[in-house]
Amino acid sequence: MQANLNLDDEYFKAIVNEEISKAMKQLVTYPAVLTKEKAIEYSGFGEKRLMKTFRTFKDELDVENGGCIYYPTEGQGYKINRKGFDEFLEKHMLEIIDMKVN
Repeated sequence: MQANLNLDDEYFKAIVNEEISKAMKQLVTYPAVLTKEKAIEYSGFGEKRLMKTFRTFKDELDVENGGCIYYPTEGQGYKINRKGFDEFLEKHMLEIIDMKVN
């Protein structure tokens, strides 16, 4: 059995726009620069795994070497470039997941 449904373009556009609007409201947006706490939330990794990642890949991640993380000095806290962090996570995801964390 086949049914034909005739919807005019304006009605269809209204439905699609409403669904897109609902989906956009559910998205979580993150700032361009993340704190350590936001990076934990953003990456989905626990604090121990993230901190081990920061230590293990410090040479690559440190802004002083062209990386995406400003490591804390004098209690300032981490500053993490979200775009660079995305690229790093994509490149090293398997290594991070396989990392042993105590």
